[in-house]
Amino acid sequence: MSEPRRTRTDVVIPVYAHVGLTRRCIESVLEHSGPELGRLVLVHDCGPEPEMLPMLRAFRLADPRIIVLENEHNRGFISSSNRGLSLGAGDAVLLNSDTRVTPGWLSGLREVAEAHPRIAAITPLSNNGFLCSVPVLQRSSPTSLFEPLELDLSGLPLYTLMPTAVGFCLWMRAEARQRLGLLDPRYGRGYHEENDWCQRARGAGYLVARANRVFVYHEGEVSFGGQRRVLDVLNLRRLVRRYPKYLEETAAFEARPEAHQAARYVAAQLARRSPHSSIG
Repeated sequence: MSEPRRTRTDVVIPVYAHVGLTRRCIESVLEHSGPELGRLVLVHDCGPEPEMLPMLRAFRLADPRIIVLENEHNRGFISSSNRGLSLGAGDAVLLNSDTRVTPGWLSGLREVAEAHPRIAAITPLSNNGFLCSVPVLQRSSPTSLFEPLELDLSGLPLYTLMPTAVGFCLWMRAEARQRLGLLDPRYGRGYHEENDWCQRARGAGYLVARANRVFVYHEGEVSFGGQRRVLDVLNLRRLVRRYPKYLEETAAFEARPEAHQAARYVAAQLARRSPHSSIG
């Protein structure tokens, strides 16, 4: 009897700046995704570094799974994301170029997706991931705290339901994308577009989950420069106008023990590994 065919997932990475971080991100996806990886779609958004596009083209020539889309002008994160996501009709992961995935990440996200058919969006644990941050919830930690990564996350629940996923690494179910559409371009250059999509999903009866046994490094705060705070505030206002209960539901989740379970679990492991370190 032949083995069942694996479901493959496309990974979409909008690319603008930071050649070194972007190269590291792409290499980690190619190294750690396994047979679950479908296509790796790199969307070049006319960034300031002339060496970026040749690097992306070199990756494309070296691996047939890679597709490079070249924007004719700078379109911004949301438009670039939607262009990449529109290339396929299946499940997809939208991944920031300043991330670094770890072994088994894609199969780990798939395991959560297969655990409940109504889960539309999934985000893994991270050193910098808002409601998915470890070892302290909502607090970013340097990547050096986890290196070399030897965390055993198998003792955690497979997933935790949340009010929203986080955009640095966002798994999106094909069925939900086809029903709800993509990211809303009215959020401009970015920030809170993934929260908006998750609220639309929840309104349509879908669920949002944190994958407690998957970890992805995230540098964070390397996009938008000094405009980051302004964009964050403006788009949060837009989000709350649309979904008045968003902040209340997020605060309620933060107050529940299950919100902190993964962070405390990881903090305990790190403390055992480095008993003299201070966390939190």
